[in-house]
Amino acid sequence: MLDVRRLRSLREVALHGTIRGASEALSFTPSAVSQQVSALERDLGVELLERNGRSVHLTAAGRALVARTEGILAELAETEAEVKSIAGGSPPAFRVASFASAAATLVADAVRGNGLDVHILEADPKLGLARLRAGEVDVAILWEYDFVPLKPAGAIELTPLLDDPIHAVLPRTHPAAAAPTLDLADLAEEPWINSTPLSSCHPFLPGSSRGSRPRRTTIAPSTI
Repeated sequence: MLDVRRLRSLREVALHGTIRGASEALSFTPSAVSQQVSALERDLGVELLERNGRSVHLTAAGRALVARTEGILAELAETEAEVKSIAGGSPPAFRVASFASAAATLVADAVRGNGLDVHILEADPKLGLARLRAGEVDVAILWEYDFVPLKPAGAIELTPLLDDPIHAVLPRTHPAAAAPTLDLADLAEEPWINSTPLSSCHPFLPGSSRGSRPRRTTIAPSTI
């Protein structure tokens, strides 16, 4: 019988891309997470992670197991909520995953004064969608770019709430700083303050290297 704690550890490694990131999400030490994954590999007799220094990548077997794990965690979360609701005689808390700015505005306005017991988990779109798939939250507030669309699976349904315009922040001395509107493609060859490779707005392009300047592309307004 597979240990759920070990499955959860592997799944967090898959979500965060590093042992350290998984350890912070689980409030474990990196050593503890590594031991959990190693124990899971021994249980199954297969390699689940390819380890290269500090970076790790899931093997084909690891990806298959993580996909199954999300369904298992969803069932467990639903069961736990049902049992607690029966024992407590009150409906379970409404759980929301949201990025910070939406949590402080959209979510706060939606739940204010309605008497709901609401728990908000701060998460970027990639992580929020994973939490939703695993049943750890009831709804997720996400954002996406046209060229990096979200990929929901199973029974998840995306409902657009609004379009948010993109603003380019330039030095005052930049030739394009005074323009009232700007095509971001015109800035493709400029140095950018970039996101991390694990961010949902950081696509990894075939043939490109991490840390390289972005290729020329047109960026459309994000959709929330």
